[in-house]
Amino acid sequence: TSGDKESPYGYQWYVPVEYMTKDSEIVFEWLKPHSTILVEFDFEDASNYIRLNMNSAGYYIVNYSYDLNNRLRNRIDTEENYKELTTPEAQGMMYDTFLLISAGIKPMSDGLDLIDRMFKYEERLVPLKEISRRITGVAVHISEEEELLKKWKAKFQGRAKALFNKFGAEYFKSDEAAEMDLPKDNVDGGFQDRLKVVFSVQLACAYDVEECVNAATAKFDAYRVGSAEPKAEFKATILNTVMSKEYDENIESDWDWLWKKYTDDSTSASEKQTIYYALGLVQDDDKLLEFSNYCLDSSLVRPSDSLYILGRSITQTKKGRVVSWQFMQDMWTRITEEFTDALFAVDAYISGVLSNFANEGDLKDIEDFFADKMDSLGPGKAAYESALQSIKGNIAWLKKHKEAVKAFVADDEGDDD
Repeated sequence: TSGDKESPYGYQWYVPVEYMTKDSEIVFEWLKPHSTILVEFDFEDASNYIRLNMNSAGYYIVNYSYDLNNRLRNRIDTEENYKELTTPEAQGMMYDTFLLISAGIKPMSDGLDLIDRMFKYEERLVPLKEISRRITGVAVHISEEEELLKKWKAKFQGRAKALFNKFGAEYFKSDEAAEMDLPKDNVDGGFQDRLKVVFSVQLACAYDVEECVNAATAKFDAYRVGSAEPKAEFKATILNTVMSKEYDENIESDWDWLWKKYTDDSTSASEKQTIYYALGLVQDDDKLLEFSNYCLDSSLVRPSDSLYILGRSITQTKKGRVVSWQFMQDMWTRITEEFTDALFAVDAYISGVLSNFANEGDLKDIEDFFADKMDSLGPGKAAYESALQSIKGNIAWLKKHKEAVKAFVADDEGDDD
């Protein structure tokens, strides 16, 4: 029903409603102002369901009742039935559910359950990216909880491996000579096929799938000795994967080589950006601090890169955030003096360093540090206040959803026993 609420602006909406039930074909009707659409539905039949906004024809959110929600989810809990969902419908279900969660209308458990059901069977690129975006979103929120984050990644590692084996493994091998050529653009969807290969490799490396990590490491080694330049589609994934590994003497040596590559005048601006994002992933406090100090030396790092490295590259991980926050406190006067002509970059720096913290202690430390600096922040004041809101939002998110995430990953622990 469209309800009887009047718009303060006099708007009236004609809403396209496309739906089907277990026993019907797709039905299309217009929901007109102050009208109701009645659907015949047999609630006695436990297998009956309704799918609304087929193909996402309407620009609106679908909020199923508890009963209808369970019926639809039970319906798509087999591969055959799940694949009845069109690409827009599958993407729309995920999008709608998490939007309703963020509005406090649905519980996080609904979103996690939907991720679990959809990720089991989904192989289309667009819905896969939507699922991955939601998984990554949760990971960002729990990034301060190291053990929980490890379990979260482990939860999806098996599916990431399966997708890699099916779509990426033949194109991403330790021995490049044994690889298949990437799909070419053609009328049969070669472009989408290539993107799916790249996505499956990115996903597998991000979730530490051994075969993918080993191939990335071999490719980095070949790149370092000059025997093979990585394919452009995989370069960032290769560098990020190696720099994210547990820190040891080999990673230190790789980092030093990559840093030298960054400072080489022959390295293009776009490649420098790929490199500096990878360098910021290194898991060592001293190396991150060394990288931070390099950013204040204009003979080593271009001033246009410096604050983006400090605020976006180094802050990608919890370890990096801690180092970057301490560096901000120690070097605040120097940074604000040296970058007075790059106020837009200072905004990004403040936001990048602060926004992903998620506990009351860090929030208090940040507020205390900036308490006597508000007048000197200038345009950066808006970025600071926005960062505070983000931190408070992160704290609230964890209080509200952390237990649901813990219960979700605990299901797998029980299965292993």
